[in-house]
Amino acid sequence: MQRFFILVVEGRTDARRLLRLLREVVPDSVQCGGLTTGEFTPVKDIVKLAKELGLPNTYGKGNSGDLRNIQKAVQVARMLVNRGELPAGHGLVWGRDTDDDPERAAAAAAVREKLSPAHAPLIRAVAHTCGEAWPIAGATHPGAAKARAALHKELNFDPVKEPSRLTAKATGARPGAKDVLERLTDADPDTEAECLLRAWASAMTEPSPVHTGLRTFREDLEALLQP
Repeated sequence: MQRFFILVVEGRTDARRLLRLLREVVPDSVQCGGLTTGEFTPVKDIVKLAKELGLPNTYGKGNSGDLRNIQKAVQVARMLVNRGELPAGHGLVWGRDTDDDPERAAAAAAVREKLSPAHAPLIRAVAHTCGEAWPIAGATHPGAAKARAALHKELNFDPVKEPSRLTAKATGARPGAKDVLERLTDADPDTEAECLLRAWASAMTEPSPVHTGLRTFREDLEALLQP
């Protein structure tokens, strides 16, 4: 049985990371794409897409930010399924960085809670604080030891143990998450993928001081895959 996942994410790097996990852990064959065309739909395009499809504007509380965007994404997916343009039984993967804004994770949780069982599930891939935190959490290979020790000195905390404390961009003399990931993996995509899978494997059994969001993504995905 082939499973179809709609990726609504911030950018191509996030889509690549999520696709890597989906292909690794889903027992059946996986097909991914955007709501209409392409490999994914950017979060920033959701409202425009909903308008192009003729969905009515919504007003009142929640008509802004992530809450509005997630609701719109669900509505668009539902419309396209009803029109036969998307397969029924898909999973809508909401891939978003919190950028240290807890409301982004709360918005995804609120929308998911209100979805009826008849609707396609919403899978929360909200990374705290940024998507790089996930593979950084798995950078425990011996080849990263020297860079990890140096980063620990620069940051005053171990980025592998507390990746959610990293920010997407460098702040002052402190490196940002992208730079940290490059140094821990020597900017090698295969090493990054291995780190990501190690983090995934330990997401349920090795709690980190601050939740990165990977555990929630795994819980949502495994709930969908249960027979």
